[in-house]
Amino acid sequence: MLECSSASSLQALLQQNGPELGPSDIAAAWHVAAQKRLLTLVRSGHPGEVALASHLLYLVDQHAAGMDPASLSTTAWALASTECGSSKLIESLIAFSQHRLVGFLPSQLCTLLWAAASHPELDDHRRHDPFFFLANLVEQGMRLELFSPRDISLLLWSMGKVAYMHSTVLAAAEAECAVQIDKFTPADISRAMHGFSMLRHNPVSLREPLESYWGAAGKERLTAFNPDEITLFVVAHGKLGLEPDNSFMRSIIRRISALVPPVPKPEGKRKRRATSAAATAAAEAESNPSKFLHPRHMAHLMWSFARLDYRPAEPSFFTKCLKHLEINPGLYCLEDLTVILWSCSHLKIEVPENVVVASALRAIALAPKEQSPAMLTSVLRHLSAVAAARMQQQQQYQSSRSNSNSSDALFPVEVRKYAALCAALLAPVVSKLSPEDLSSTIIALGTLEMAAALPRQVTLQLQKACLTSANKFTSETIPLLAWGVVRLRWQSPQLVDSLASAAAVRCALLPPEGLAQLGWAFAAMDRTHANLAAALVTQCTVKLQGFSARDKARLAWAFAHLAHRHEVISQKFLSGFIRSFDRNELSKLDAVSVAAIVWSCGRLERHPGPVLEAAAQRVLQNSNFYSREQLAQVKAVLMKHSSSLEF
Repeated sequence: MLECSSASSLQALLQQNGPELGPSDIAAAWHVAAQKRLLTLVRSGHPGEVALASHLLYLVDQHAAGMDPASLSTTAWALASTECGSSKLIESLIAFSQHRLVGFLPSQLCTLLWAAASHPELDDHRRHDPFFFLANLVEQGMRLELFSPRDISLLLWSMGKVAYMHSTVLAAAEAECAVQIDKFTPADISRAMHGFSMLRHNPVSLREPLESYWGAAGKERLTAFNPDEITLFVVAHGKLGLEPDNSFMRSIIRRISALVPPVPKPEGKRKRRATSAAATAAAEAESNPSKFLHPRHMAHLMWSFARLDYRPAEPSFFTKCLKHLEINPGLYCLEDLTVILWSCSHLKIEVPENVVVASALRAIALAPKEQSPAMLTSVLRHLSAVAAARMQQQQQYQSSRSNSNSSDALFPVEVRKYAALCAALLAPVVSKLSPEDLSSTIIALGTLEMAAALPRQVTLQLQKACLTSANKFTSETIPLLAWGVVRLRWQSPQLVDSLASAAAVRCALLPPEGLAQLGWAFAAMDRTHANLAAALVTQCTVKLQGFSARDKARLAWAFAHLAHRHEVISQKFLSGFIRSFDRNELSKLDAVSVAAIVWSCGRLERHPGPVLEAAAQRVLQNSNFYSREQLAQVKAVLMKHSSSLEF
């Protein structure tokens, strides 16, 4: 059978020796068919492969009852590997196996468990049956010391795949891992760690054995990991929150950086050799992709580092991945784009504008095919997060160079353009978005300041959906949503009032930063809403000690702006709120926040005390950061309160 290289030749051999075939021969035939990938086109309807699969399934059905443990485990493995056979057939194999489970060798038992976990036609209840029998054997005293590293890793992976959590079996497998750790291959250790992560079980007892396993030979061991293995290994650490020591993490970064597919770098004549070498490496990656990381690998690895809050000192891996995305965006699905952009924004890694644009274009191309408005919303949200981080960096740089406050000069037009296209693609499915996805979309569009760029139809649909879902938004979402509405300059009284009513009900649940954001947005809307104003005053009084200096500055501005509309925001309350600042807090504030405090003092009828003097002094010390209009406002406030400070 080993000489058969096609489905037709194997079937001819089986038909020729039909009467003489025994259970072990049938298992061997299945093994050859699976190992030589002779049944890969069955689902496509290939005549030869369909005929072979039908013949093999018939033989299994006839001889399953007479199979020994080796034949049963081999046949079950082949059925799962080729995804052939009905649920009834695989269930019958498992049932025959359970009656003679004691006679299985460890390798045969773990192969059977893997098949039960992997076969697509088996229902979840039946998947657990062989695991129950194994647990009974372990509880009756069966030890795992005869299990090889491969057997243990297959056992852990299979348990994780079917979410079978049994403390006794898990403890025994973990203990055996610690004993045999030096014998584990890269495939074994990555598979075992992945099993632990799927079960959300932190293998505490393995920490020291793993440190010993890597030891001084860690770099050499890592080079033996292929892309699949090192991805599983790192992702398991990310899921479990297990961060290795810094030196080992640096070794991992170097290893996975070397596995990123190279891209050709067109250069000038001086670098022709380097260009040729890069082109050769890129050609090798294209001809032999299994040697390099797949886009899904790269996305999962970046996600793992984000989960661990690990930002490499030299982010060469991220740089290479983003360059690969820029050059080959067609290889990435929407989920990959979402994960990569989220990871970069979480770790505050700057994404080049070309990559942002390439991601947006790819999302636009995939949106009609994927039919996934939630995923497109996620891409849009992370695009805005990446772009907003860039805008903030540019604003900080420009504020130190000039007095310009225009964000239009700072924000790339291309990003707005493609984000507007993303939003337009959402138009047909806005009504199907969940409240969470809807709020994410509005917040993202607000971050991108796309009031003018949005098509009118999209704006109206988003406003209508937001009005319908106003009472379904969470307390964490409402402040950000109100902020997005302000940035989009939506002036619908009905929408603003519905959001204000929902916010007033949830005000007690908001943390200090949420209250500050909500207060600022409410003031910027310039609407009267007595219930929300009263709730804000109450909660800010109760939680005053929990506010940061910046949040207090934003609230001071908001209360000063709203005081003329709401009696509850009295002069006494506003004065007391402003007087709560001390010099230490003022010294930590940025220029915008200090100016907001001085402006708020101008709304008071009485002198606010040393707060005004200290804030004005800060303005004088940093006058280069302010425009002439802002300085004139500060001077007017000082004159109103007859300040002795010379301006």
